[in-house]
Amino acid sequence: MDVGYSDRDRINVGLVLILSGAMFLNLLARTVFSPLLLAIEEDLGISHKTATQFFLFISAGYSIGMLGSGYLSPRLTHRYTIIAALLVGGVSLFCVAILNSLNLIRLFLFLLGCGMGLYLPSGLAIITETNQERNLGKAFAIHEIGPNLSLILAPIFAQAFLGGSRWRLSLAVLGVLCFLQSAVILVFLRDVKGSGEGYTPANLKSILLSSRFWIMMIFFCLAIGASLGVYSVLPAFLVSERGMGLPLVNSLVGISRISGLVIIFLAGLLVDRFGVKWLLATIIALTGVTTVLLSIQMKPVLLAAVFLQPIFVESFFPIALTMTAGMWPKRSYNVAISLMIPVSLLVGGGVIPSLLGILGERGSFATGFSVMGAVVTVCTFLVFLLDGTRGRKNG
Repeated sequence: MDVGYSDRDRINVGLVLILSGAMFLNLLARTVFSPLLLAIEEDLGISHKTATQFFLFISAGYSIGMLGSGYLSPRLTHRYTIIAALLVGGVSLFCVAILNSLNLIRLFLFLLGCGMGLYLPSGLAIITETNQERNLGKAFAIHEIGPNLSLILAPIFAQAFLGGSRWRLSLAVLGVLCFLQSAVILVFLRDVKGSGEGYTPANLKSILLSSRFWIMMIFFCLAIGASLGVYSVLPAFLVSERGMGLPLVNSLVGISRISGLVIIFLAGLLVDRFGVKWLLATIIALTGVTTVLLSIQMKPVLLAAVFLQPIFVESFFPIALTMTAGMWPKRSYNVAISLMIPVSLLVGGGVIPSLLGILGERGSFATGFSVMGAVVTVCTFLVFLLDGTRGRKNG
């Protein structure tokens, strides 16, 4: 498999698929706690509020890991940074699996986030370095197979380990898979030598003083909240507020993500063909509307929203990543991502599910969905404050 940075005439499908596999485990290791949440609550004797705070610890660690990747990748290279991410994540999963102390579990959930947070800036930087700009939409769409597949399989995977303390075994299995994937990266990506830039005054100024950086960070906060935040509490919501059975809910939530595998390819093709601005605005608006519809009590509307909302929100990511790839020079793209995504994940993957958990404790997950969907919809106008160029810029 040719993975050299000099080959810019085609999509490096094999390389992108390997990275997609790493991203699959990266997200599965964090999202599997959602379908396992009720089993964990029962086994540890904790409340909705306490259990949903797990996502805050993971997201806080993930954000710090991402920030740290800007220091680590210039020294280790992108390849070894990704290997380190998988190894730290695997060890942390094993530790959570064997511990009973709530405080120690929180510590290793934080470390799980720290390890997995190292991946994304390096993974995305490798994709931008090894593919032509005109193919980035399609390359990012292939990469998005990993996170979308993890959202599909997490409930199915968790269902096999529900009952008593069997949830612990599921985490140990994931730990083993992380170790195996690190070996795949070591062997098959050995020709990838890129390291990217670290934090320097010049690139920090270029990134942090640009309005598009802050606008895109707002979009990522909202999109991650509408994706991971909603996904994290949706099973508990459907069981506790809508009276559905847990096996049915886990199957329903998993199946609802299957369509995302198709739609991300369509989004990748459309963005390479037509550009990003109107496509991004449309996707954000539809994400907001369908998130509001999750709060509707009428069962047909609710079920339609459960299937439609992930279609729109998952389409956001290949479109938005393609847009951000054209905003800064290639060698500083990893720095932009390591600055942008940590706050987005902390808010979208930690704060939002925690707030939804607090509302759920009061029997009102639906109120959280309504408010969040309204905010996402209103923020659509920010798309038109972005410049419309796709070319790479220095500022």
